[in-house]
Amino acid sequence: GYNGTGGRDALRSPHQLAVSSNGIIYLTDRNGNQILKFYTNGTFIKSVGSKGAGPGQFDGPHGIAIDSDNNNVYVTDMKNHRVQVFDSNDSFIRQWGSFGNGTGQFSETAPGIALDNENNNNNNTTNQQ
Repeated sequence: GYNGTGGRDALRSPHQLAVSSNGIIYLTDRNGNQILKFYTNGTFIKSVGSKGAGPGQFDGPHGIAIDSDNNNVYVTDMKNHRVQVFDSNDSFIRQWGSFGNGTGQFSETAPGIALDNENNNNNNTTNQQ
């Protein structure tokens, strides 16, 4: 297994990872519809999320970034066409995006996200008006 995460039997599909300023590793698991958390030595801490469309649920989490000020975690939720934000204690803070061609909507999946030095996000599939 992957340090207690369920291993191959759980049909894991890791995609992207990010490391917080306090050294916690966050890994998106697209098939498990979760974020997996690890210590830097590889020891599994916990999983965050489940399959669905509600706050804190995912349908294909993929991209991940962590802000440098508060260790807030930004996750692209591909099949739900949105970005979700969690605090460093894994509590849901907010989300944005929906399916469509308007401002703030995603006409395709949102595979990645990055934050600049001022913690501004940059999704690579947002629609520009």
